[in-house]
Amino acid sequence: MDGIFSNISPVSFSTSAVIVANILADGLNIDEQNTVANWFELVGQTMITNAGQQQLIENSKNNNKDTNIQIKG
Repeated sequence: MDGIFSNISPVSFSTSAVIVANILADGLNIDEQNTVANWFELVGQTMITNAGQQQLIENSKNNNKDTNIQIKG
């Protein structure tokens, strides 16, 4: 799957997260930073859970295809 994220190097991708986090934290007090960070963590965990379930479904479909193969001869 070719998309925007497949063309970014791992170092540039993680560096961009550091830059964004520092920009967002600027001007926020510690409680606000904590709240925003927890919200982003929740977004990430939800995406990970979604991706994991999608992978499980795909693997299950692929395994069912493999077991339904009949050899005629």
